[in-house]
Amino acid sequence: MSEQLRLWAEAPTQHNVFFAARPDSKAVESAVRVRQSLLLQHRRFAAKSIPSERLHVSLLGGFVDPLPPAIMSAAMTAAGTVSMPPFKVMFNRISSFNGGSGQLALVLTGDEGIVGFRKLQEALSLALARAGLSRRRKTLPTPHMTIAYSDRSCELSIEPICWTVNEFVLIDSLVGQSRHLLLGRWPCVG
Repeated sequence: MSEQLRLWAEAPTQHNVFFAARPDSKAVESAVRVRQSLLLQHRRFAAKSIPSERLHVSLLGGFVDPLPPAIMSAAMTAAGTVSMPPFKVMFNRISSFNGGSGQLALVLTGDEGIVGFRKLQEALSLALARAGLSRRRKTLPTPHMTIAYSDRSCELSIEPICWTVNEFVLIDSLVGQSRHLLLGRWPCVG
């Protein structure tokens, strides 16, 4: 048994590095209220909530370790060339996405309210391509904020959750540790 514990303790940390936008505190509070209301109203859901400090909207990424320092530096330099003015966003529904491992991600998403995210994704994608960093996926992910993982799907309209995106960040998610490390941040200007 002690041999198993030693091997587990020595397992290398897995990383998932990605660009994201984070909601302001008011939007976080609204997202938490919506999640709590959903889970209370629909008790059939078995859900694992995402902690409020880790709520975010993934823009681009999925870089995995080991990430060579030269690639990290190029990605950060490219992010600094993005010119995008601050923009308003609005999520007006809860949907389910395949979350892997037999779970469904319960996400906040929207219609016209996510256009700014799309523009930021495109600008960031172009900047990374100019730096010689191509994406694995050719399509951009649908802008969304995962609020929980569940065993059931859900499609509901909600009171809009809005905020102004003033910056985007680069996050290192320590897989299995429920921790996000902030690697860099860039203001929306333009």
